[in-house]
Amino acid sequence: MLPRLHRILTTIYVPDYFIGRTRTGDGLLGDPVNLALMGTGEQICGAMERAGWVKADPITAQSSWAMVASTLQRRSYPEAPVSPLFLFGKQQAFAYQQEVDGNPKQRHHVRFWPCPEGWLLPGGARVDWLAAGTFDTSVGFEVLGFASDGAPWLRAVVFSLGAALLLFQAVLAVLILRGSNWARVLVMFVAVFDIYTTFIAWLTREQELTLSGSIYSLAIDILILLALSSQAAASYARRNDPVE
Repeated sequence: MLPRLHRILTTIYVPDYFIGRTRTGDGLLGDPVNLALMGTGEQICGAMERAGWVKADPITAQSSWAMVASTLQRRSYPEAPVSPLFLFGKQQAFAYQQEVDGNPKQRHHVRFWPCPEGWLLPGGARVDWLAAGTFDTSVGFEVLGFASDGAPWLRAVVFSLGAALLLFQAVLAVLILRGSNWARVLVMFVAVFDIYTTFIAWLTREQELTLSGSIYSLAIDILILLALSSQAAASYARRNDPVE
């Protein structure tokens, strides 16, 4: 719920025009755009590979697990996937990278985006591709814009908040099973808010609901709302109310 709310707010305070910065999936400002190229995607890939750069794997369950394993085991993973960043409303077409001394935590990487038809750089120059070249000094989890890799206390806070949220959800589930009407209403309110923020995010950012995105959580929210708003659920929750 909070990431979706944050995504909506960023459409208000982050400008929706080219400012030389990419965006994260939540709408935050990402890496700076610092390269412009002419040519085709095949020409760029060929030039990068001849220069010794390695194309990053797409993010899949297999590549994500390989990334975690390589980081924990401190072994090289030259094709490790990079996180998605967005420019012109689209994720990078491809990315290339170079590890530093075989360390998967430290790597140079460059993400590439094709420019829209007829798009010009500020000043009127025409280019075919824009790219963002950066250097990662560490790999870790990122929560609300803060990397947890270098701060043990922040990791403790993040995991504590996650555990507290899971515990709160478990308590609500138990209360609903025991017939608590206020718990039922609270969960329905959260589900409605979640569905609403998903719709607004899709409407304002023109993001599609995909099987690899928010479609699963949206479907669960709808199912929860249908189940808890039924007459049977309401009667069960009010079964202990005094009869007037």
